[in-house]
Amino acid sequence: MRAATLALLAALMSGAAIAQTADRAIEVTADQGLEWDRTQKLYVARGNAKLTRGQTSIAAGTLRAWYRDDEAKRGQVFRVEAEGDVRIARGDLVATGGRATYDIDKRVGRLTGAGLAVSSGDARLIASEFIELHDDRRVVVARGGVRLVRPGEELRAAVLSLHFEPVEAGARGRTRLARVEAEGDVRVTSCAGTVQANRVVYDPRSGDAQLSGDVTLTRGNDRLEGAAAEINTKDGSMRVTSAPRGRVAVMLDKGGAPKGAPCR
Repeated sequence: MRAATLALLAALMSGAAIAQTADRAIEVTADQGLEWDRTQKLYVARGNAKLTRGQTSIAAGTLRAWYRDDEAKRGQVFRVEAEGDVRIARGDLVATGGRATYDIDKRVGRLTGAGLAVSSGDARLIASEFIELHDDRRVVVARGGVRLVRPGEELRAAVLSLHFEPVEAGARGRTRLARVEAEGDVRVTSCAGTVQANRVVYDPRSGDAQLSGDVTLTRGNDRLEGAAAEINTKDGSMRVTSAPRGRVAVMLDKGGAPKGAPCR
């Protein structure tokens, strides 16, 4: 359940809004040259194209950027697209896919296609359909065969949502992970055991996790089943509850089954 490094996509994709800030130079290179289509208000870089601004780079077979030409917002880029072996990098944060788009007005970025993944250090987020960033809501969503992998632990789900919050109230700078939501055949495996459920909501600061729907908890030879469960990943405590007409509730404490403290 540990996911402290997963601010990675937010940091990567926010750097894609390159044309909105003029405090750093933008460099664009391409093997097959650069095009300027004044009719469509479009810049195109083809062939091993690469755009670099500060620590952020976007590399792809083709890069496109649409801009406005009205009096109020002349030259302002409002949409960026990258296609063909896309690689977005910022420091040790790397995102890959077949295609990437960023709508600057809506502040929504999306990665799709083959090799879809985002990684930083020893954490890696993989999906088959898309990985999407909603800047305004500070939410990252991954869908389709999602895997979140770190040494000694792995989370699998159909859909994974990562919710971030400012480190300081009202701040628009650094963010931290505030909530993790996983849905659809969720399975979390670590050295502490295995958790399965239809839905998991996790608070990384408190370590509290709420599980619902066909919950199964496995620790060594111990196996618990219920309609819902509450787990604290910091102290290893858990409580399994029943539905109104469901199974009998099971309670584990320090005197019960092995504590199963979280992996370090």
